[in-house]
Amino acid sequence: MRIMLVDDDQLIRECIRSYYDWEQKGYEICAEASNGEEAWKLIQQSAPDIILTDISMPKCNGVELIKRLAHTGFMGKIIVMSNHSDFDYVKDAMKYGAFDYCLKHKMTPQSLLSMLDAARSSILSRQNTSQNGPLNRSFFEAVLAGVPAICPE
Repeated sequence: MRIMLVDDDQLIRECIRSYYDWEQKGYEICAEASNGEEAWKLIQQSAPDIILTDISMPKCNGVELIKRLAHTGFMGKIIVMSNHSDFDYVKDAMKYGAFDYCLKHKMTPQSLLSMLDAARSSILSRQNTSQNGPLNRSFFEAVLAGVPAICPE
C-alpha cells in the first residue's frame, strides 16, 4: 500500500518515516507534501492508496484537501492527524470521508500502524467485493487530470 504524508511540520513527517521499516510492514511512503495544495499536485503522480494528513496547514488545510478528494471520487483512505481536539475539525473531516482521526500528541508507532492496517483491510475488502478492481494510476490520470487547484491563489 502506498502512503502519502501531508503535514506542514517536517519533524512530524520525519518522525513518521522513522517509526518502521515501512516496506517490511507492507507500506511504501510514496510522497510527502507540506500542505494540501502541494499534496493535490503530487497525488496524480504518486497515486497513494492512503493519505495521512494534518488538518491545520498553511495555503490549503486538510479538510479542503479531503473535500476535493471526495468530489473527485478518490477511492483510497484518508487518516487525519491534528494537534487540535476541536470537534468541528473531526466532524468536517469525517463528513467528507476521512477514514480515521488521531491526535498527534497521542499517536504512537503502534497506534498509527493499527490505523493504517485498518485502512488497508478496508481497501482490500472493497477491492475483493468491487468490480472496479484495485486502485491504480489510471484513476488518478482520468479523474484528477485537469481538475483546478483546490485553493485558488
